[in-house]
Order: sequence, then C-alpha cells, then structure tokens
Amino acid sequence: MRAFRFVFFLAAVALFAAAAPYEDTSGFDRAAAAAGLTRDDLRLDLPGMRLYGGGEFVLPLFESLIDDPYRIPAYAEAVARGALERETLVRQLSAMSLLVAEGSRRSWLEQPLDDAKQRIEEPDALFTALVALWEERGQPLSDHARNALRDEAGAVPAAVGKPLALIIYGALLALEWYDEALAPVRRLPDAERLLADFPDFYPEDRADTPMYEMLRVLNYRFLFAGAQDLADALDQALPLLQVARAEMTTPVVFETPLGQLVLGSPGTDTHDADAHAFLVVDPGGDDRYARGAGAPGPTAPIGIIIDLTGDDRYLTEADDEYAFGSGRFGYGFLIDVEGNDYYSAVKHAQGSGIGGVGVLLDLAGDDEYRVTEHGQGAGTFGLGLLWDRGGDDSYFCYHLSQGYGSTKGCGFLIDHAGNDRYEANDEDIKYPAAQSAEHNSSLSQGFGFGLRADYRDGHSLAGGVGALIDGAGDDAYACGIFGQGAGY
Repeated sequence: MRAFRFVFFLAAVALFAAAAPYEDTSGFDRAAAAAGLTRDDLRLDLPGMRLYGGGEFVLPLFESLIDDPYRIPAYAEAVARGALERETLVRQLSAMSLLVAEGSRRSWLEQPLDDAKQRIEEPDALFTALVALWEERGQPLSDHARNALRDEAGAVPAAVGKPLALIIYGALLALEWYDEALAPVRRLPDAERLLADFPDFYPEDRADTPMYEMLRVLNYRFLFAGAQDLADALDQALPLLQVARAEMTTPVVFETPLGQLVLGSPGTDTHDADAHAFLVVDPGGDDRYARGAGAPGPTAPIGIIIDLTGDDRYLTEADDEYAFGSGRFGYGFLIDVEGNDYYSAVKHAQGSGIGGVGVLLDLAGDDEYRVTEHGQGAGTFGLGLLWDRGGDDSYFCYHLSQGYGSTKGCGFLIDHAGNDRYEANDEDIKYPAAQSAEHNSSLSQGFGFGLRADYRDGHSLAGGVGALIDGAGDDAYACGIFGQGAGY
C-alpha cells in the first residue's frame, strides 16, 4: 500500500499550485557532482528551443517547468493530491481547464445556479423547466403541446422533477457559454465542414489551413466554463435523485429540442433507442446501454446518463459512436452511482473530449473498462475525465488512453482505491510503433502528445497534459512503447 501513485507527463504540463523546493531524494545531485556538474549546468534552453519553431498552442506550464525541470516532482505531486482531494465534478473540471491555460473557477465566489435552485422550488418545476428549454432554444410550444406537456410532467413526482429541472437549467447555462464558444467558428467560410470533419488525431501529411484557423478561434474558456456549469448542476442534482429514487416507478420519455429526456424503471432496462438522448436517468436494475452520454457534435451538444444502482453494461461496437462520457464539440457526462459495471467501446468513450468535454464518473463497484483508442481520460483540444471513486477495477486500452493529453487538451484517469489493473495492449499489434513494429505505440497511462511537423510542413503543434492518478491499492501496469509517464 502507498499514499498514491501518479503517472504523469507534460508534452505540455502546467500547475497553478505552489510547489515545495526541490529535494535530491534520487541522488541526482551526487551523480552530477561525480561528473563535475551541478543542476544549474543541466538545464534545457527554452529560448534556444524556440529557434526551431513548433510552439503553436504551447502551454505556459510547459514553459514554466522546462525553465526549471527540478520542480516537476513537487508539481506532479500537487496535481495528484489535488485531484484525489476534490469532491465535485465542477472543481475537477476547473482544475483541468486551468492546466491548459483556458480555465476559470466557476462556483468559487459566485453561484451560477442560485436562480435555478429557487425556480425548482416553485410548483410544476419540471414543466416550467421543459418549457424554458423549448423557448430558449428557439422552438416555442403551441398551446396544445404545452397542455400535453403539462399533463406529462405533472405525472412525475415532485421530488423527481426538481433535480431533473435543475439539470435542465444547468444545461441552458452551459449552452449560453457553448454558443459563445462556437460563434467565431461559425463565422468561418467552411464552418460546417470543419465541425463535421474535425479529426481525433493529427493530419497525415500537411496542415488543413481552415481547420487550424478553427482551432485558433474556438473560445476554449467559454467552452470549458459551460462544462463547469453543467457539472455543477449534476453535482447538486445527484443527491436529490438518490433521495427520490424510490419514487421513480414509471418510465417516461419527453421530447426536447436537445433530444429525449428518458426516465427509466426500477427493473432491467435496455436503452438503445436510435434517437439522441439529452438525458437518461435510471433508478435501478441491471441495465443495458447501447449509446448515450455522448455529444457527437453541435446538432446534439449535450448527452447525459445518470444510473443510480445496478450491475450495468455500457456497450457499443460502432467505431463512429461518441458515447459513455464523450464530448465532441459538446458535453458528454456519464454518472454511475453503484454496481459492478462493464464499459466497452471502440473509441471516443469513457472520458473523451475532442473539441469538447467528456466525463465518466463511477462512484462504487468493481468495474471493467475497455476502449481501443482515445478514451479512459483523453483530451484533444478538450477535456477528458474518467473518475472512479472505489473498487477493484480493470482498465484495458490500445492507444491514446488512460490519461492522455493532446494539443490544447487534458486527460485525467483518477482511481481512488482498490487493487486495480491498467493495461495498454501490447500483444495484439494494431498500432505498430515506429521504434519497433513488434510493439504497439501505446501513448497511454500518463502521456502528453503533440504533432511534430518540422520535417514536413513546419506546422508543429504543442502537446497537452495527461495524468493517471491512483490513490491506493496493489495495482498492475502494462503497456507497449510510449507510456507510464512520457511525452512526445
């Protein structure tokens, strides 16, 4: 057992906390002295490095730590300790956004949800929130539709309707920020193609000039502020839903301009509808999910699943699905409160943010997570968080996962306790490494990655922040080439 284990890299890393002075616990100073050198002799020349270019999107934290690499252990410990001590999603996402220098601290001084919390105490809170959602998204209801909605919403117990309404108001706050974040992108001549074709990896041969322009004008601070407001609503709604779980006896489906709002049953449900679900809340049972908790793009910018209990299966075999805590130019949140759960996807899942924010929070149980690439805490021009609060868990991936940060991205995998297993497959060779075709290029388990293009068109891109943080337990780690605290 140990206090915590932290696997971390900064192809661009940054911290906002003060760090303790460097202590030579590794014997580094003694080794340098044997060669007639000191730590001051062994430093990287950042101004000299700039002569080679390739600094677009470089993070201030990277520059700070490269300037004095001996502070890295203390900074890394501060990041890990902070991640394990935080209690809320809003605080976790705030910290991650600050690491990529696009942060804010929503809910620290002001409380964005105060007005919403008053509104949910009024009669017909769920009906009022649903009407507001239709109207504020530019689709006001007819009198007939309003009357029908009033009857449907009135059948939902008030104790259930209040937290649902709070999530709706949180989504509306988030979308105000979201619309502002994408406004400069939508003014570009080729905006629709850029948003539809945005890759989850770097270009193979040369820079797509309009795509790079989109990445420059996207307002990341507004984008991440919206994610914080939605996370704040989920943080506050979750305990209310847990208290009201016994009153969730009848399944209900509401149509909304963001997609369906689905209230499941206490028994075993299968959630596999073709329609996009804005919000699914399921009170119990060993449920099956084929999709959900994903935002595939601006036409469906929010996807949320909250499952309160049961041994659930989250399984999709589609390689183009954004699900189970995946945000692609949007916000995807999956919260599973208890049960021994199984999560499996090809890619873009289990805490994956690509031009958006993806979160998977599992509060308890012995869980198994499987993804091929870009998941389990992976961020590319966005934030990806997989946060497991307890249990003996297993994590399997191939590539770009388990704490992976690409350009302007932060990916965290946080596991608080339990005897866990982390494996980036190195036997089934799907991604042969340039260094050795007998191994996969894992780029996982605390990996920061940028685009090196100095030998191509010169449009190199700086990397992001990737961290795998494990709080306690007897754990096992395995990967191929590039992983377990590395960067490129």
